[in-house]
Amino acid sequence: MLNYALRRIPSALIVLAVGSVLIFALLRLVPGDPAMVLAGPDAPSEAVDALRAELGLTGSPIAQYFSWISGIITFDPGRSLILGGEISSLLLDALGNTLVLALSALVLAVAVALTLSTVSVIVDRKWLDSIVTTFGTVAVAIPNFVTGAAWWFSSVSCGPSYRPVAHPAGDFSTTSASRRST
Repeated sequence: MLNYALRRIPSALIVLAVGSVLIFALLRLVPGDPAMVLAGPDAPSEAVDALRAELGLTGSPIAQYFSWISGIITFDPGRSLILGGEISSLLLDALGNTLVLALSALVLAVAVALTLSTVSVIVDRKWLDSIVTTFGTVAVAIPNFVTGAAWWFSSVSCGPSYRPVAHPAGDFSTTSASRRST
């Protein structure tokens, strides 16, 4: 197994290198000048040039690529000019909610899978096995954002008096009971 993993490392590195070049190239193919967009249409050319230098857009595309990839490799993705602050700190701020969501989804998926598979084995019916297999296939095939939107729409459309107990995005400071009383 170790030999197999060691043989796969070179091809994985090639895939990562080609993928990074493609991502960088696609980002550069987006029409418009990022400095001009961030500075605004009425910005003086000196401000646009200064912003272009701050963003590292003054060098050649090859120099820009190596600057970008060195930041990725050293886990320094840079600053977000739109949200403000370091991107790494923004990612760390979202890590807690991401872990809660991922672990909740994992527990729910395992519980549903174990329940359905146990019922399918105990109740030996071909039609039930077909339904469980179809449900599993469809559940894996549907993208996560579609499933999330469906859950959200179903929770909102349960009636005029129903108020979802979910917290606002990123806000775990309020309890469900305090939100219902408002």
